[in-house]
Amino acid sequence: MAHDPPPQIRSMSQVELFWLWGAVLFGLILRLSFPTRMAIEHFDEGVYASNIWFEFNQGGEYPSRHLYAPPLLPMAIEWTMIVASLCGIQPTGFIPMIPCLIAGLATIPSIWWIGRRWFGPSAGIVAAWFVATSDFHACYSRAALTDVPVCLFILWGVYFICQSLQTGTLRHSLLAGLFTGLAWWTKYNGWLPLLIGLFGGMAWQISGPRHERCLRLAATRWLSVAAIAFAIWSPVLWGLQSHGGYSAVAANHRQYVVGFRGWGMAALQQLTNIGLYDNWFSLLTEPWLLPTPQTVETNKTIHQPDRLNKIRVIATPLVFLLVSGVTYASLLIRNWSELRNAGVWTSLAWFAGMSLSTPLYHPYPRLALPWLIGCWIGVALSLQMLRNPRFVLRLDKSGSNALWTPTRVELVVIGWLVVCESTRCGLGTAHAWADRTHVASMGTQIASKIQELTKNSGFPPEESIIYVFGEPAMAFTLKSRGFPLVVPIQHLRFLSSSHPRPVFFVYSDRALKSATFQEELMRHRNDFEIIETQNLKKSPLVLFDDSDTSGNQRINQDIPANVSVWIGRVTRWRVRTSHLHSPSICVRSADLYFLLRNFVLSRSPVQSYNSGLFAIRYFILSRSFLAFESNES
Repeated sequence: MAHDPPPQIRSMSQVELFWLWGAVLFGLILRLSFPTRMAIEHFDEGVYASNIWFEFNQGGEYPSRHLYAPPLLPMAIEWTMIVASLCGIQPTGFIPMIPCLIAGLATIPSIWWIGRRWFGPSAGIVAAWFVATSDFHACYSRAALTDVPVCLFILWGVYFICQSLQTGTLRHSLLAGLFTGLAWWTKYNGWLPLLIGLFGGMAWQISGPRHERCLRLAATRWLSVAAIAFAIWSPVLWGLQSHGGYSAVAANHRQYVVGFRGWGMAALQQLTNIGLYDNWFSLLTEPWLLPTPQTVETNKTIHQPDRLNKIRVIATPLVFLLVSGVTYASLLIRNWSELRNAGVWTSLAWFAGMSLSTPLYHPYPRLALPWLIGCWIGVALSLQMLRNPRFVLRLDKSGSNALWTPTRVELVVIGWLVVCESTRCGLGTAHAWADRTHVASMGTQIASKIQELTKNSGFPPEESIIYVFGEPAMAFTLKSRGFPLVVPIQHLRFLSSSHPRPVFFVYSDRALKSATFQEELMRHRNDFEIIETQNLKKSPLVLFDDSDTSGNQRINQDIPANVSVWIGRVTRWRVRTSHLHSPSICVRSADLYFLLRNFVLSRSPVQSYNSGLFAIRYFILSRSFLAFESNES
């Protein structure tokens, strides 16, 4: 094909390995410190981590989970919790975060290896330190969300697509399809490696001499990777057919698209989001003007930055954008005909594509992670260009044989990253170390309140029915506190009928944003009584995520740091006539027959997989949770 394959870089020197392991160690400390501050808090976390609490006849997952994400991360969290319970560890706290913590740590050596292969050792080491010291990346690594795992899979998917286009080997094609498929199983935008690889590969081919172009061969190789990735993802698509197909998912995601009309405001908000986490200039500006975990806990509202401080906040992401943009622009203007490095074209497609597409969606901070990784790669490329531009351009392969040692510029950049993040950690203003146990603490208080109210009802407290409106994290917490009859709901129809046991109702300010909910609440205001109201504090991760869904909110608006939670008791329930057995956490024995029967009679691989999975989970849970409960007693 056109252009030369990437040269083989000399084996790592002891100096390079020292700096790599230093980045891994720093990232390890930043992500794993204070594990007791981690707990399920975010709305999506409650959805992804709740598989284990739902029985087979309830679908084995949080209601409508398919609208939020494909099944890979919820499945990984579920089995992590099962293994923890088998070891006698309560599957709450930081346990659901373990898959994301592993993915976050794996990203550090991954981006080093890819940066090293594409551009050289300097780019790899600097990119690894960008990830390791990033408060943004660390914060989401400590959350049970899909964004960090999907970024890891996208990173490797893009790399192997680039390799496949250059070499055409079956191994590279299979690996490219595998990692793209895994990304697609993790998040519905997991097909991004295919798009990045397509445009990067096209640019790489077109930039070469006309007699060396092999567009048809490159397209064939890309299509083979796309076919493998789609084949891996197809069980997810097949499983969606029982929920209205992919069109139902697309319709749900469409409400978060702001389009080009809201592109400017969304881009500015995303820059602010990144700057609120990663601020290189925090030591040079007034830190008390920035939202910190302390101000979150002490104030009723968080004031977003004023105009002067807003510039300081977005300075860091602007540096990322400008340095990356100038680097790529200079390469295109000055070295178009000499640019034979497919990695440069692929990283350019990543940077340009994410810069254009990310602000088309509602500016949730976590959506900026793929964009930020593209910027990190671009900045790392610029530092490698300062060191040996001819090697990046594949004009001089002798540079690949030189042992790497850091230059002064690289030492200054890495040192500044370490000093900034270490200072924030020391002062307690690193968002990654913020306390995220507020929902768990409130769930414990609600559980104690329900036990107190049901003391004289003739029912064991765990047989109470608890309806939770629009708060998956609270539903997760209450189920983990020993209340199996916690029911997530999106309506109030249950208030129209009487119940055979005590019934409670939990909702928050989030529910009051729905006009339908308010109408139903007023219609049934005589069917329940408010027994308690509590204020739920938000961590920075949730705080920065809460904003108007149009994506056009003002950046200087005040964001509530607390949310009110109401606990109601339904007044229409009958006196107990007989003891009603409540379902256990694990699947009941009566379900096992139907599990095995469905496994044999299932017509699709998805149904067969689900039935087999539940059958396996039945045997494990029936032992592990019972053993755990006996140990607790």
